[in-house]
Amino acid sequence: MSFIPEEYQQQYKENKKELLNLFQLDESWTLLQEKEGVTAHQRHYKDNLIEMIRIEAQFDSSLNETADLLFNDAQELLNSKPQLQSAEIIEELNEKGRVILVTTKPILFISPREILVYTNYENIENGIIQVQVGLQTHPQVPLDSKKVRTTTVLGGHVLIKNPEDNSKTKVVYIILNLLNGNIPLKLQSTVYQQHLNSYVYFKKLIEKKNLQRQKINDQI
Repeated sequence: MSFIPEEYQQQYKENKKELLNLFQLDESWTLLQEKEGVTAHQRHYKDNLIEMIRIEAQFDSSLNETADLLFNDAQELLNSKPQLQSAEIIEELNEKGRVILVTTKPILFISPREILVYTNYENIENGIIQVQVGLQTHPQVPLDSKKVRTTTVLGGHVLIKNPEDNSKTKVVYIILNLLNGNIPLKLQSTVYQQHLNSYVYFKKLIEKKNLQRQKINDQI
């Protein structure tokens, strides 16, 4: 794991193992909602009061195209989640590893949230895994008294290519993020809908791009 900075290696290793253990959809997950081919499940995780969320979809895009969209396109991340104010790379550590700061917009009585993570992705058998390591501090991101920094307990993606069709990819996103601050648990539990809508957006975006490609090919 020489590609992972030393200060993140242990947590990265542990989070990667947990994501692979949680990847399979078993009886511990409860279905919350299905929307346009995207499903959201939840489950209790260790002693956390907030439930862990699992989003699953099949994208009509190759493994590498899917990874590039989900992991490298900050603008489309913002487009997919209207509640986000910004998403910026704080530190570029290598081609796939970086520290990212995501900031949400204030909503009514809820102050903005900051999500600070180290993220990297690597190849696994038949796919790609992206692992997020939640951070509370970073020398380039001082704490802001007007914002609340969240706690990312576990987060990341597992992408698996379709063995019968390389133009299709199974996407599984697992996230447990504590919003912290004075937000009722019931309200925190509705955050899954934002994640669900985000992946519906990505799915439709890929379908739109595929349609545009097909129209161009038909004209040739």
